[in-house]
Amino acid sequence: MNIKRTGFVVARLQPLHEGHCKIISKMAMECDTAILGLGSAQKSREPHDPWTIDERMKMVKNVFGDRLKIVPIVDLGATAPAEWVNYLIEKITKLGLKEPTDYFTGSQLDASWYRDHFAADWEALEASDRNMDMNAFGRYIGKDGRIRRLHIIDRNGGNVPPATDIRTSLTLRNNDWKDWVPAVNHDIVENGFPEEFKVPGIDQ
Repeated sequence: MNIKRTGFVVARLQPLHEGHCKIISKMAMECDTAILGLGSAQKSREPHDPWTIDERMKMVKNVFGDRLKIVPIVDLGATAPAEWVNYLIEKITKLGLKEPTDYFTGSQLDASWYRDHFAADWEALEASDRNMDMNAFGRYIGKDGRIRRLHIIDRNGGNVPPATDIRTSLTLRNNDWKDWVPAVNHDIVENGFPEEFKVPGIDQ
């Protein structure tokens, strides 16, 4: 029997970079339905969250077209993983989308929020070689017998820096960030980054 898989990624994408693209591409390739939860949807024009939700949605569509179902996620302030995951699943299902069977992430810290819902053997995940892609750790959940899986993808292959470093590059007015952001989004990233967040230019 062909079991339909529904993938889920939650990320702020401030901005979308090649590390994010690797994770999202893996989800889109392996799952019948691919859902992107675009985090901190209510934030913009802040040092940690410079780009608006519309700008970030445009970044995603420029790269992935209509392949993804994009769901804006407002910060809940949850302190317990179960509270956060239940909030996300409720939001997704209210939109008429299927409950995710697979969660994709690029870090163990992020994965720790989803492990109780998606991972069967967290100790095995923690012990795994971080130089390898980790996939298909699952357990049977519920009466339907579906397997849920947690995927931790090595997004740093090729030494992709974190988004914090990309924002720092923009702050310092250098173009290093362009090496890690898809070229189709360079204008959005550059034009959406507030001038007041940058160090003063030589002629200023």
